[in-house]
Amino acid sequence: MAIPILAYHAVSNVIGAGIARTTISQFRKQMTWLSQNGFSTITLHEYFTRHQNQLPVGAKSIIISFDDSYECLDAAAKIMSEFNFVGCCFVISDYVGKTNAWDYQFLNHRAMHADYSLLEKLLETGWEVGSHTKTHAFLPDLSISEVEHELYVSKAVLEKNLGIQIRSLSYPFGKCNESVIAVAKEAGYVLGVNLGMQPQSTINFMKLPRIGIYLFDFLPAFSKKIKLACQDSDIFLHFQRYISMFSYGSVVFNKIKTKLSA
Repeated sequence: MAIPILAYHAVSNVIGAGIARTTISQFRKQMTWLSQNGFSTITLHEYFTRHQNQLPVGAKSIIISFDDSYECLDAAAKIMSEFNFVGCCFVISDYVGKTNAWDYQFLNHRAMHADYSLLEKLLETGWEVGSHTKTHAFLPDLSISEVEHELYVSKAVLEKNLGIQIRSLSYPFGKCNESVIAVAKEAGYVLGVNLGMQPQSTINFMKLPRIGIYLFDFLPAFSKKIKLACQDSDIFLHFQRYISMFSYGSVVFNKIKTKLSA
């Protein structure tokens, strides 16, 4: 059984240039709606394990994931704990406890990533921590050896610092290809999540589709996304493709910036 997987980025009231954030008020309303409508959270690995062992998943199970793992995860986790919700956060290993210098910012606004103490705190409360690569590179543009470096090093660094096994991977910018997936499997990942992919007749745990939640997703839009996802509708997954295309602009502008400064 396929279940909805939500993809958040920042949960913060700090105004930035992008739409990849949710205000604290929005987030609380969204979590309240999920609780009032009978949803309960599971982690990606629990989903994977249940599927592998042919065990049932609750009809109203949902996975809440966070890309980039900003320090504002602390506020999101506190709200989620009020509803006994847990989440999955994906960490860029080179930027733990540092600002998001990997992201091009027109207004030069920098956000801080979570440090290891916060990640350990989340693990203690039942959260799952996965990799978002070493540097948030656009993997399809890289050579095989470069992809290996991004995936192997990130996994090793996070495992060493957190003392856990890293099994899940979120592909930066929601993009991957078969070569990237092959490297991920070789590196020991058993779960991979994307953005904007169409639902599949069979579940492929190395490219699970997710529903992006953004600044414009007020409660009516949020609830509609969840309802359509539960009906296996691909409307919002198609829409997500266009958002992911715009997010690639960060890659393009950073390339231009690098060439100009060379």
